[in-house]
Amino acid sequence: MTEIKSEQARAEEIKEYDQYVQTDDYMKEIAEDKLYLVDPNEIVFKPIKCIVIESA
Repeated sequence: MTEIKSEQARAEEIKEYDQYVQTDDYMKEIAEDKLYLVDPNEIVFKPIKCIVIESA
């Protein structure tokens, strides 16, 4: 019986995720994380590599 409840809970999670991936919030998240896109009025800060030279 617990296996049935476990599968029902998993099916509910999948249903909720399926609904979420159809939202604008999900599209924005993917655009930012995977495609590195930003909103037109956003400011992007990129870290620079710093080289430290020690003198002897």
